[in-house]
Amino acid sequence: MNINILNIPFRFDKYITTSLYNIFKKSSFMMNLIKKEQSKIEESFDKELKVKSRSIATSITCLPNKGIDHKDILDLMVKATKTENVPWETGRVSGAVYHGQHEHIHLLNAAFGMYSISNPLHPDIWPSVMKFESEIIAMTAALVSDADVSPVFGSTTSGGTESIILAIKAHRDFYREHYNIDRPEMVVGVSAHAAVDKACDMLGIKLIKVVLDPVSFSIDLTALKRALTPNTIMMYASAPSYPHGAIDPVRAMGRIAVERGIGLHVDCCLGGFILPFAKMLRKNNIPDFDFRVPGVSSMSMDTHKYGYALKGASVVLYKSKELRHSQYFCYADWTGGMYTTPTIAGSRSGGLIAQCWASLMALGREGYLRHAEQVLQVAANIKEGVQRVQGLTLLGPADAMIVCFTGKDGLNIYSVGDNMSKKGWCLNALQQPPCLHICCTVTHVGQESAFLSDLQAAVDEARTDPAEKEGKAAIYGMTSSLPAGPVNELLKVYNDVVLKV
Repeated sequence: MNINILNIPFRFDKYITTSLYNIFKKSSFMMNLIKKEQSKIEESFDKELKVKSRSIATSITCLPNKGIDHKDILDLMVKATKTENVPWETGRVSGAVYHGQHEHIHLLNAAFGMYSISNPLHPDIWPSVMKFESEIIAMTAALVSDADVSPVFGSTTSGGTESIILAIKAHRDFYREHYNIDRPEMVVGVSAHAAVDKACDMLGIKLIKVVLDPVSFSIDLTALKRALTPNTIMMYASAPSYPHGAIDPVRAMGRIAVERGIGLHVDCCLGGFILPFAKMLRKNNIPDFDFRVPGVSSMSMDTHKYGYALKGASVVLYKSKELRHSQYFCYADWTGGMYTTPTIAGSRSGGLIAQCWASLMALGREGYLRHAEQVLQVAANIKEGVQRVQGLTLLGPADAMIVCFTGKDGLNIYSVGDNMSKKGWCLNALQQPPCLHICCTVTHVGQESAFLSDLQAAVDEARTDPAEKEGKAAIYGMTSSLPAGPVNELLKVYNDVVLKV
């Protein structure tokens, strides 16, 4: 994957450090320096993360000689989850758990349990799973299209990342077959989800990133048009974007897609089961974003977010059956028999499909409309409160579920985030520019006053003691002037720590 970033303000310090890193990255001096920093970061991550997991029980590094009693296994899990569930049950976690009401969770768990050994790879054995999957696709498509007038086609996936990867793969294969484009490019805003980077890395697509509008934080249309080339196969819009909660100008982008004969994917992973209902509730606040816009060729919508299903459930949709065909994997000559799957995985969990169907059926249109109203009101209350906090300023419109804010007058926003963590809140730290956001969910209903009170206190504390001593303030402070290369090496340490015993 090649990445071009167009129209980004030039930073001389980044240019110098990147140039020096590229020259010396293979030198023993640089490699030793990176290893030294990796050791420091590993120690910090280990202290922050692994201490908690190691306190649960004795660490296991090989199979037990004799199987453990079922009761002992479950007792360990009950003890662990009793502690771990407190933050989200008390509405202190940004995103992550989107519904959280125990009656709904029990339904999903029961549905999953009944289908825990089923596999949609074998529809002849589990025809009910095939029924559920096709109906999930149809119900989701009906939210974002006029299905009776213009049918939409799709498949379920394991999550938003797979949905995005498959949509990009479908466009790559379609434009290669029908337009002979063998050096494909796609254009996105810098706030596009990292799943796009993954997809282009895996699929050999040149990724071109362009700046955002400095006020709306949606993609800059002038920069977007300038980035298009004869090899462009698609553009990418967020509805809304994960960092700032901004909805890209999908209607304007759709016109460009039609004029240029290229695809337009709308990443509605976060907004898929909020925006359709928000548009009914507050039509003037929500711009057009779905298949009703000419030019939109695909969409991704996560049922495991505001569809309130368990994790591991998403839907990818296409304007045409031909484009969906380009998503499929088909191998006629395999010695194991003719083989085809609609998505990347072979075997998949029928339990995840069953519980997702149960979620959609149990809540229905009225349930989703009610929860959308709750989430929108929580976000509006927090938005209004943030605007009253001296030292903070909003980034983006906060018209849906994301409220994003940064510091001003020298306030270190990462110190604010660390102070909120000490008060039991789990917010998302973002960068370029430095900021925090809260992704509002059903769990936050009634928690607005507590959040804003703690936020004001966190700001006051950050003013009194602004030093970057530990936590995210220290990490983001250290990496802010470094090029991507060494930072990526440090990020690998995080994965190492998570995966080690």
